[in-house]
Amino acid sequence: MAVVVPLLAWLGKEIADDPGRFLRSDHLVWILVIGLVDLMPVQAVGGLQLTLSFPLGLAVAILYPPPVAALIAFLGAFDGREFRRETTVGKALFTRGEIAITILVESFLFHWLGSVGSPLWALVSAVGLAASVGYLVNASLVALFVRATSGRRILDVIAGMHVGSPLQYVASYLTLSGLAVLIARLYTDQGWVAVLMFVAPLALARQMFFRARDLEQLTDELRERETTLQSLSERLAIQNTTLATQAQQLEQHLEKERQAVAELRELNRLKTDFVSAASHELRNPLTSILGFARMLIRPDFSGDVEARMEFLQAIERQAVRLQAFVANLLQAAELEGGAGEPTLHRVVMQDVVAEAVQALPWGGERVEVDIAPGLPVLMSDRNVLHPILVNLLDNALKFSPPDSRCALIVRPTAEHVLIEVRDQGVGIPAESIPRIFERFRQLDSSSTRAAGGIGLGLSLVRSLVQGLGGSIEVQSEPGAGSVFRVRIPLHPAPREDEDPVPSSAV
Repeated sequence: MAVVVPLLAWLGKEIADDPGRFLRSDHLVWILVIGLVDLMPVQAVGGLQLTLSFPLGLAVAILYPPPVAALIAFLGAFDGREFRRETTVGKALFTRGEIAITILVESFLFHWLGSVGSPLWALVSAVGLAASVGYLVNASLVALFVRATSGRRILDVIAGMHVGSPLQYVASYLTLSGLAVLIARLYTDQGWVAVLMFVAPLALARQMFFRARDLEQLTDELRERETTLQSLSERLAIQNTTLATQAQQLEQHLEKERQAVAELRELNRLKTDFVSAASHELRNPLTSILGFARMLIRPDFSGDVEARMEFLQAIERQAVRLQAFVANLLQAAELEGGAGEPTLHRVVMQDVVAEAVQALPWGGERVEVDIAPGLPVLMSDRNVLHPILVNLLDNALKFSPPDSRCALIVRPTAEHVLIEVRDQGVGIPAESIPRIFERFRQLDSSSTRAAGGIGLGLSLVRSLVQGLGGSIEVQSEPGAGSVFRVRIPLHPAPREDEDPVPSSAV
């Protein structure tokens, strides 16, 4: 702002005082020519960023008075980064400002020493002096800007502006300064056509020269890389022989890893099926509870006692379903952790049956209970018997037609209590019976299966039954329903682990 604001204020005053000397068509042509050339930067010898816009700007300083030359330089100092939004507005304005001030100083000093019509020796001397002073002004402004924005020392900034030897820089600078004199004389003697015919081929040739030099450097780099790659190829050939031997050893290890991966994939599949089924089992009752709760909130149901009672009963059924689901998960987790040893006490089986039937989400209307009279009192764990019955009944009702009934039969034997759960469901193929007791296993694991659940109930039943020292078996036939038989000892004794899949009669 310290550079641009005073400059623009002064230019504005000059334009207001005499607008006619600023509004000429040749000024616009110079702005466009400088801008087009400035958008094609090339790197001079030694890394100096001196483009053809430098002699064009110096020619403007020779041809026009300081205010006009400064305005042309400010408007024509294009930078490709401005269009690509790679520079800030403040930095772009500073760049234009410092170039305009440089041209202003050069124009003022040149017109103080001579004019475009001066003898050649006087013209060259005036241009050389003006260009040298202009360079000092330009370098000082840039160094101050870098110092203010980055904190670098001014001398270090100025030293970094010159890549290459001082002789290379002076040669390039004097050559381009002499080119500015030639452009100014061509314009005054021959007009724009001569300038354009001179500058356009020069700019194109200069661009092609440096592009060709860059291409040559790139070619040399590619040749070096090709040599390096050839050396690497030879090393790789040697390493390949070693790797072939190691590959044979790895193949043996990989075979073992494949078996482990197969097991992990199966576990991952079971995990995915479990997550999907568990999400389904949680979402359905929660959706129902939320829906009925929203209906109860509505004012038009506030006076309908019958409807409100129906909704509350529905909410209760879904809550019971969620409670059973969570209880199964918790009990499975306890068994997995080695907890949950049964606590034996006197149990009246009739009471356990009544509680299990009442705890079903569907209620007991679809369950026919048949308990033999004179059933003895068990020495067992009531908290274990309850989930056994609930899961067996839930499984029977879930895989049976909605209008069908299932039977719960309890009979005493010499040393056991025999519990039978009979359903009228789809039945189980003989080859699938051993798998129904696997954790998270369902015969139909697709997302469109008719029955819900996560395949945990029967696995939990088997674990709980075995924990009480009992046994479970299945009798089933596709299309004819299934019968689950559980034997619970009247007086459990210490036992050894049983076979995880009991014998089955089909």
